[in-house]
Amino acid sequence: WAVSKEMTFGDLHRDLPLWPEVMAKIKSDYTGDGNHLLSTDPAILEARQIADEKIDGGRYVLRTSGTEKGVFRVWGESPDPDPANINSVIGALAKVIGEQANRR
Repeated sequence: WAVSKEMTFGDLHRDLPLWPEVMAKIKSDYTGDGNHLLSTDPAILEARQIADEKIDGGRYVLRTSGTEKGVFRVWGESPDPDPANINSVIGALAKVIGEQANRR
């Protein structure tokens, strides 16, 4: 599409906002279905709801590793210029995921 419009890379990313982002890797002994855990565990669902309220226009992704057994990844970004805020949100999610994964 961009090539047919003769757009440069600069044209494509001109309006792309650059937000503070953070990623966390959670290692656990969990051997079950990680996606099921992320989408059904009550404590994780509660942490996700809190994150939704605090992230203020940002976004986050929770997923299991495709290559490492028992590993979960949390990535997030936020338009808030203070990176401490997104760090706090992602850190809280990572903590709860780790606690819940290691309880099972």
